[in-house]
Amino acid sequence: MFTKNIYWYYDRAVSPIICDQIIRLGNWLKEDVAVTSAQIDKDLSKEEEIKQLNKIRNSRIAWIEHMPWLDMWFNKFLSNANKAAGWNFKIEGGEQYQFTKYKEGHFYGWHQDSGPDTLNDGYQRKLSLVCSLTDPKEYEGGGLEIFSPNQSPIVPNEKKIFSENEWINQGTIIVFPSHLWHQVKKVTRGTRYSLVTWYRGKDFV
Repeated sequence: MFTKNIYWYYDRAVSPIICDQIIRLGNWLKEDVAVTSAQIDKDLSKEEEIKQLNKIRNSRIAWIEHMPWLDMWFNKFLSNANKAAGWNFKIEGGEQYQFTKYKEGHFYGWHQDSGPDTLNDGYQRKLSLVCSLTDPKEYEGGGLEIFSPNQSPIVPNEKKIFSENEWINQGTIIVFPSHLWHQVKKVTRGTRYSLVTWYRGKDFV
């Protein structure tokens, strides 16, 4: 699927005070190892399964349920981006919020957010929203990279990317189509926090 804009962003959309409050909430919640929809051999031992997973994704997450004030903010930015970027996808609703913690050495390799109907509700992910919660002075690495439409990271000379490291500010919101390949590069210093959610709708026709 071709899209003219591979992302839309709002610089410093969320205040540092609110970002810090979300970080405190996320760190208070139960932390889990981040998983992936990629196929992993289920016959492996738990230890070997984790090793395989860590080759694809290595981070920690917590889930934040819908809150009116979070929904009001992010739904507004999502709706504006959907129109301003020219996507105009029909969106029926959003998922809960994933609070993600990338410590030194953590990363998430090339992947797509869209795929099977994991919630079994007849909808698929259409737009992904990422809010960067951390002051960029507090970490290095951890850049978000997004491939152009109809391209794959298997072809390295054909990529057109948005690289978070270059100028990202705390509280910046980035929205992009969920079917685009993207990754979070390895964090080399400090800890990078983000809040992620996905907006769903009926299958494209």
